[in-house]
Amino acid sequence: MPASFALTVGLEGGGCESFANSTGEQATLTVSGDANLPGGHLTLEAFPVPNEPGVFFYSSEATLSRAQKPFVQGLSCLGSTGRRTSVLPVTRAENNRIKLEISLDELAERDASIHAGSELRFQAWYRDPVHSLAPFNFTTSTDVQLGSVQYSVLQLLIDDIGYEFLRAYHDQNKYDGDNPLNELEDPNGVNLYPWTPFIDELASKGIRFNQFRANPTCSTTRATLVTGRYAFRHGVGSLVTEDRVGTLGEFGVGVGNDEFTLAEVLDTAGYETGYVGKWHMALGSGQVGLNGAPGTDFPHILSYGKWDYAWSIHANLTNWPFVPPVNIPGVSGSALPEDDVPQGYWNFKSWANFGVDPFETETLNLNYATEVTRLRTKELIDWAETGAPGSPWYVMGSFSAAHAPYGDLPPTSWLSTAEYWPATTIYGLNIPGGSGPTTAWTGYCAHIEALDSRLEEMFDAMGGLDAVLQDTMVILSGDNGSPPPALLSAMNDNGKDIGTVYPALITGSDNHFKHQPYERGVRIPLIVAGPLVSNPGSVCDAPVDAVDVHATIADICQADISTTVNDGRPMDGISFMSLIDGSMSDLEHIKTVRDWSLVERFSPNGDPRLIVPPISNHNSRRRGYLSRVNDDWFKLIRKLDDNGFEEDEFYHLYSTEVPSAAGEVDANEQNDLIGHPDYVRVYGLVKQRMENVLSTEP
Repeated sequence: MPASFALTVGLEGGGCESFANSTGEQATLTVSGDANLPGGHLTLEAFPVPNEPGVFFYSSEATLSRAQKPFVQGLSCLGSTGRRTSVLPVTRAENNRIKLEISLDELAERDASIHAGSELRFQAWYRDPVHSLAPFNFTTSTDVQLGSVQYSVLQLLIDDIGYEFLRAYHDQNKYDGDNPLNELEDPNGVNLYPWTPFIDELASKGIRFNQFRANPTCSTTRATLVTGRYAFRHGVGSLVTEDRVGTLGEFGVGVGNDEFTLAEVLDTAGYETGYVGKWHMALGSGQVGLNGAPGTDFPHILSYGKWDYAWSIHANLTNWPFVPPVNIPGVSGSALPEDDVPQGYWNFKSWANFGVDPFETETLNLNYATEVTRLRTKELIDWAETGAPGSPWYVMGSFSAAHAPYGDLPPTSWLSTAEYWPATTIYGLNIPGGSGPTTAWTGYCAHIEALDSRLEEMFDAMGGLDAVLQDTMVILSGDNGSPPPALLSAMNDNGKDIGTVYPALITGSDNHFKHQPYERGVRIPLIVAGPLVSNPGSVCDAPVDAVDVHATIADICQADISTTVNDGRPMDGISFMSLIDGSMSDLEHIKTVRDWSLVERFSPNGDPRLIVPPISNHNSRRRGYLSRVNDDWFKLIRKLDDNGFEEDEFYHLYSTEVPSAAGEVDANEQNDLIGHPDYVRVYGLVKQRMENVLSTEP
């Protein structure tokens, strides 16, 4: 997969005329090659010139400041009258040609004025010993506009996987005491994280972000990622289901207030775009929202999302479209109708507008969903490269794993941990070497190990991780915090010691994980790797929000968001490219770019200001707002109550300039400070900051 270039050769003739040499001909300078940073190489060639020593030189001054400078019998177009130009190595002409190969990267290392987007004007001087008055002449000049490489981008979205189940985030977890889950041993042992060697390797070759926050609910984060706007603007505050779609068409709050997606933005930069896997941002055909609007079904990805290509699972594997049970030999282990495989990982419908399926046709899949998503992601990348050779591509691979159902076991050949192998499938098929019954814990962990195995297989099919990272940016993230049933099952069904922190957060009066705006529901994995990463294997503790991924991918792809987004409403994403390329430290980014975070959950979807009590699972509004005050970090949790009032909780998370485990005070929000006299002022300050952000929506 060769990198694609924004400007392969951007060369224009300069305004300098050469003077005739002793042969009576004027000498011309030509330039060829790749005028890009990084990785650009140019070839300078002047002809005809005497077979004598010559010099190439250049100026990177602004065009208007250049002067045609008299220089004996010629004119120098380079430099102002008060500044000499930069000289490139001397060479000797042969066959009446003088030639020089230039590495733009090496040139830029020596000259800080050379960067992507700058213009260079080259010219050549040559000595003419036959000329009796003065042995100096100049060629024509040539302007070169430097571009930069447009790297392809592969965004991987994993479902329902929080820190607690990734070994790469071991130091962020709260398995304490003598809990064996805190051990990082080989996969033949018991009581350990799911075995994820590929994700571990990706983290070791990229940047692991520890302070990445997304919304606590699946559809909300997905809409945020593709629009670059917070939920109170795009309107997806909860799952996109019939009983939750109120004033919302698909997404976009109110009539005519449509959103612009990342696919539309990248299209302006010449990218081929593709979406693979779980969408969960539209109602299906036959479904009608609370506002009476019918669903648009699978084609929503193309008609509204504006992706060029798509293969989609509509939503969660147990959601619409509903399919009847089918017999799948080797999965159910039975030919009896009552043992047919129900809807789930092995039995689901999908839709595609590329590849082996007929155009825009639903197909029934009888293979494990993670494997099909893996195959389709690779197929779409190949499709994009074949359909538009030389063009960069952006593909989002959205995996269903490790969302429920947990009983749909993957093939055991993809699993490393024997503990996750039940003795029989839920259909009664014996599994050699299996150790016991399927539980939410073992099924969930099995999905994670199968996901890791399939990701590794996909990258191997593309030449291996190292080869991919040479010319492709890879972004892997979750969509919300871990599901409580998995941890509850670990503790209750499998006898796992998960320490003292997690049981309190799961079994208390208010769950702190998935669906809730607390830290364990919104602080999730984010790993970025690829050629623009300056310090592979590093860890970042600067806050990053899900909205920022949109702006950062646009930055990577050199796409101007304002070219596409023209509705006059604020964009919330802030690029964290400076953290990726190392041009800013965590502290610099905090002090100059982002020192706050906003997460939301509200239902029904639409305009959250219209939600009124009574409060229920389908009628609610909750927000979480992180803010830095001096060198401390505080979190405000706000909930709408049955009386129509806002109930606030207030927590002191960290007491250091950069939020990290070293400065933890109450990072799991267990000590509510509302009403504490020492925190009245800072609570009022954080409260006002959050309200200032929310007030920016018309």
